[in-house]
Amino acid sequence: MSASLARKAADAGAPWGLAEFSPAPAPCPASVWQYSWTVTLTWRGLEDSPSGAATESRMLVDDLAELHRIVERASCDPRIADVHCERHAALDMAMAPTGCHVCGERFAVTRPRQWWRVCSCGGHWVYACAACGADQVYPRLEKSCP
Repeated sequence: MSASLARKAADAGAPWGLAEFSPAPAPCPASVWQYSWTVTLTWRGLEDSPSGAATESRMLVDDLAELHRIVERASCDPRIADVHCERHAALDMAMAPTGCHVCGERFAVTRPRQWWRVCSCGGHWVYACAACGADQVYPRLEKSCP
Protein backbone atom coordinates (compact mmCIF):
# COMPACT_ATOMS: atom_id res chain seq x y z
CA MET A 1 0.00 0.00 0.00
CA SER A 2 1.41 3.42 -0.91
CA ALA A 3 2.17 5.98 1.79
CA SER A 4 -0.63 8.30 0.65
CA LEU A 5 -3.21 5.47 0.69
CA ALA A 6 -2.02 4.38 4.14
CA ARG A 7 -2.39 7.95 5.37
CA LYS A 8 -5.88 8.19 3.89
CA ALA A 9 -6.85 4.90 5.47
CA ALA A 10 -5.66 6.22 8.84
CA ASP A 11 -7.99 9.22 8.49
CA ALA A 12 -11.03 7.18 9.50
CA GLY A 13 -14.19 9.25 9.13
CA ALA A 14 -12.37 12.25 7.64
CA PRO A 15 -13.14 13.35 4.06
CA TRP A 16 -10.67 11.98 1.51
CA GLY A 17 -7.80 14.34 0.80
CA LEU A 18 -8.29 16.48 3.90
CA ALA A 19 -4.64 16.05 4.89
CA GLU A 20 -3.46 17.49 1.56
CA PHE A 21 -5.25 20.78 2.23
CA SER A 22 -3.84 21.53 5.67
CA PRO A 23 -2.31 25.02 5.90
CA ALA A 24 1.40 25.60 5.53
CA PRO A 25 3.03 26.18 8.90
CA ALA A 26 3.83 29.77 9.80
CA PRO A 27 7.50 30.68 9.43
CA CYS A 28 9.80 30.96 12.43
CA PRO A 29 10.49 34.45 13.81
CA ALA A 30 14.17 34.44 12.80
CA SER A 31 13.24 34.05 9.13
CA VAL A 32 10.75 36.95 8.94
CA TRP A 33 12.27 39.61 11.18
CA GLN A 34 14.65 41.78 9.16
CA TYR A 35 17.06 44.15 10.88
CA SER A 36 18.97 47.21 9.74
CA TRP A 37 21.10 49.70 11.62
CA THR A 38 21.66 53.43 11.33
CA VAL A 39 25.29 54.15 12.18
CA THR A 40 26.25 57.71 13.11
CA LEU A 41 29.95 58.59 13.20
CA THR A 42 30.96 61.82 14.95
CA TRP A 43 34.24 63.17 13.60
CA ARG A 44 36.53 65.35 15.73
CA GLY A 45 37.06 68.99 14.78
CA LEU A 46 40.34 70.26 13.33
CA GLU A 47 41.46 71.79 16.63
CA ASP A 48 40.55 68.60 18.52
CA SER A 49 39.00 70.69 21.26
CA PRO A 50 35.56 70.44 22.92
CA SER A 51 34.55 73.73 21.29
CA GLY A 52 35.76 72.64 17.84
CA ALA A 53 33.19 71.91 15.19
CA ALA A 54 32.38 68.24 14.90
CA THR A 55 30.77 66.71 11.86
CA GLU A 56 28.55 63.67 11.65
CA SER A 57 28.10 61.12 8.94
CA ARG A 58 25.28 58.59 8.81
CA MET A 59 24.93 55.34 6.95
CA LEU A 60 22.31 52.61 6.78
CA VAL A 61 23.60 49.04 7.14
CA ASP A 62 21.52 45.90 6.65
CA ASP A 63 24.24 43.29 7.15
CA LEU A 64 25.54 42.39 10.61
CA ALA A 65 29.04 41.59 9.32
CA GLU A 66 29.24 45.01 7.63
CA LEU A 67 28.09 46.69 10.88
CA HIS A 68 30.87 44.88 12.74
CA ARG A 69 33.48 46.03 10.18
CA ILE A 70 32.33 49.66 10.39
CA VAL A 71 32.41 49.73 14.20
CA GLU A 72 35.78 47.98 14.29
CA ARG A 73 37.32 50.44 11.80
CA ALA A 74 35.80 53.43 13.63
CA SER A 75 37.19 52.30 16.97
CA CYS A 76 40.71 52.29 15.49
CA ASP A 77 40.40 55.72 13.85
CA PRO A 78 41.54 58.56 16.18
CA ARG A 79 39.56 61.12 14.13
CA ILE A 80 36.24 59.55 15.22
CA ALA A 81 34.99 60.76 18.59
CA ASP A 82 31.77 58.73 18.82
CA VAL A 83 29.97 55.85 17.15
CA HIS A 84 26.23 55.48 17.68
CA CYS A 85 24.23 52.51 16.31
CA GLU A 86 20.44 52.36 16.23
CA ARG A 87 18.70 49.10 15.30
CA HIS A 88 15.51 49.03 13.22
CA ALA A 89 13.31 45.94 12.98
CA ALA A 90 10.81 45.18 10.21
CA LEU A 91 8.47 42.20 10.04
CA ASP A 92 8.14 40.68 6.56
CA MET A 93 4.39 40.11 6.11
CA ALA A 94 4.66 38.21 2.81
CA MET A 95 3.81 34.88 4.46
CA ALA A 96 1.15 36.19 6.87
CA PRO A 97 -2.07 34.15 6.91
CA THR A 98 -4.65 35.10 4.29
CA GLY A 99 -7.43 32.89 5.60
CA CYS A 100 -8.59 30.85 8.57
CA HIS A 101 -6.88 27.48 8.93
CA VAL A 102 -10.00 25.99 10.59
CA CYS A 103 -13.03 27.12 8.58
CA GLY A 104 -11.33 28.43 5.43
CA GLU A 105 -12.82 31.94 5.69
CA ARG A 106 -10.74 34.35 3.56
CA PHE A 107 -9.46 37.35 5.53
CA ALA A 108 -9.95 39.56 2.46
CA VAL A 109 -13.72 38.88 2.70
CA THR A 110 -14.17 38.97 6.48
CA ARG A 111 -11.49 40.91 8.30
CA PRO A 112 -10.20 39.07 11.40
CA ARG A 113 -9.63 40.68 14.77
CA GLN A 114 -5.91 41.39 15.08
CA TRP A 115 -3.65 42.30 17.97
CA TRP A 116 0.05 42.52 18.65
CA ARG A 117 1.68 40.09 21.08
CA VAL A 118 4.91 41.49 22.54
CA CYS A 119 7.69 38.91 22.69
CA SER A 120 11.45 38.71 23.18
CA CYS A 121 11.85 37.49 19.57
CA GLY A 122 10.39 40.75 18.22
CA GLY A 123 6.65 40.11 18.46
CA HIS A 124 3.76 38.30 16.81
CA TRP A 125 0.50 39.22 15.10
CA VAL A 126 -2.47 37.24 16.37
CA TYR A 127 -5.39 36.79 13.96
CA ALA A 128 -8.80 35.72 15.30
CA CYS A 129 -11.20 34.54 12.60
CA ALA A 130 -14.45 36.53 12.59
CA ALA A 131 -16.41 33.47 11.43
CA CYS A 132 -15.25 30.75 13.85
CA GLY A 133 -13.02 32.53 16.39
CA ALA A 134 -9.92 30.38 15.75
CA ASP A 135 -6.59 32.08 16.47
CA GLN A 136 -3.48 32.07 14.27
CA VAL A 137 -0.12 33.51 15.25
CA TYR A 138 2.37 35.05 12.80
CA PRO A 139 5.23 34.35 12.96
CA ARG A 140 4.82 31.09 14.84
CA LEU A 141 5.65 30.82 18.52
CA GLU A 142 8.97 29.17 19.33
CA LYS A 143 9.99 27.39 22.52
CA SER A 144 11.97 30.50 23.49
CA CYS A 145 8.87 32.73 23.19
CA PRO A 146 7.36 33.50 26.62
